[in-house]
Amino acid sequence: MIIIKTRTKEDHFDLDGIESSEIFQISQGEGVSFQDEVEYHLRIQKTTKELIVMGSVKTVVSYECARCLKAFKEEIKVDNLLYSYALDQLGEQLDLTPLVREEFLLRLPIMPVCSEECRGLCPQCGKNLNDGPCGCHEKEKSSPFDVLDDFPIE
Repeated sequence: MIIIKTRTKEDHFDLDGIESSEIFQISQGEGVSFQDEVEYHLRIQKTTKELIVMGSVKTVVSYECARCLKAFKEEIKVDNLLYSYALDQLGEQLDLTPLVREEFLLRLPIMPVCSEECRGLCPQCGKNLNDGPCGCHEKEKSSPFDVLDDFPIE
């Protein structure tokens, strides 16, 4: 857990470290998994009335492409973290883990794709179209609305 001791006499200090991604308690599924460690670099500054936390955190996330189902990894880096806490409302320690977890979750894509050029899978045979054409011929799809093309408009 990323914990800061709030009752310190120092005006400011740096907190650097590496934690297991298991601290976030994120279920592995839906094509997303946090497999790498979480690296953080924080600067804590204390004023007369508040505690200010600034810094950055990063980790590597494994995804499954929503188009071609290929596994790929991507680094998620949260720069410019900035939190402010009133000193009179804090206890002895402050756990930043839930806030960092939320920052990472907000940066996860809804539909992760391995690249913008990903062509996905053939809807007929299931071949990965990034590896080349599959040989299936696109059949003209008939639609029940095709009869409207012949509808006379006056």
